[in-house]
Amino acid sequence: MISASEAGKAGIAYVDIWDGFVDEEGQFSSQGSRLNAPRSSRAQTGLMKVMGVVWVLGVASALSSIGFGAITAFSALLFVARGWAAWPAFTAFAAAFIVTRLFLGHVADRFGGAKVALICVEIEALGLALIWLSPWSALALIGAALTGIGYSLVYPGFGVEAVRNVPAQSRGLAMGAYTAFLDVALGFGTPALGLVADVMGLGAAFGASMLAALGAAVIAAGLSLSLALALVVCSPGRKACVFKGGRHARCNLNRACSHSFLNRCRDPIRLRFSRACDRLRPHSTSMLKAR
Repeated sequence: MISASEAGKAGIAYVDIWDGFVDEEGQFSSQGSRLNAPRSSRAQTGLMKVMGVVWVLGVASALSSIGFGAITAFSALLFVARGWAAWPAFTAFAAAFIVTRLFLGHVADRFGGAKVALICVEIEALGLALIWLSPWSALALIGAALTGIGYSLVYPGFGVEAVRNVPAQSRGLAMGAYTAFLDVALGFGTPALGLVADVMGLGAAFGASMLAALGAAVIAAGLSLSLALALVVCSPGRKACVFKGGRHARCNLNRACSHSFLNRCRDPIRLRFSRACDRLRPHSTSMLKAR
């Protein structure tokens, strides 16, 4: 707002007639800040609210990390027990993990974290199955490499979805909460695999890890489906344009327009997306009826 002193300096009349302010989210307030005053950040979202957003993604990441624990703790033991050299197992896993993360780490941002996580966790499950059932060392090494390729992008894939679903000022908290699931899985899952290996054999530890990875795949598939079926809401009270696929305007919750989205968008990608929705709004009713 413009103060009386600023109006006097400019040589204009100042009339103080107002009831209050409405912020970007439509909330009324009787007080506001000056235009040239530093803008205060919104209060950080509470931990429990953030946990409510990221816990499903955290569980999926935890399930996928069981295979990582199996590789680090039991791959060398399994190879020795089968009469193979111990060192290539983790080496194949680590090399595939590093190379994939280095050259393909951007794909979650480009194609969507849920979709990338779904594909990669299936690759991880296949690799764990090969280690579990392989009668030859070469095939087991291929399984270790596939596990590294798959697991390398599962964590960032789910992580992208976790941080995009919370306010910008709470993304550090969201990432910490999301990572905590990984720590818990490694802290409790690996000893549990040791119990499985003691009772059913070393190979069973990789079989159990494969089942855990498939559980993560179910979560990723459900998340991908929910994003694909999401309606894009471009402005208050208007249901506009349903998008299914497409590089420019994919239909997912991360790029969907919120109730006040057109007024407060700061991200260039989201801004282009909202403008695309705005252009198609006159046709939204017919499109929705057609579907």
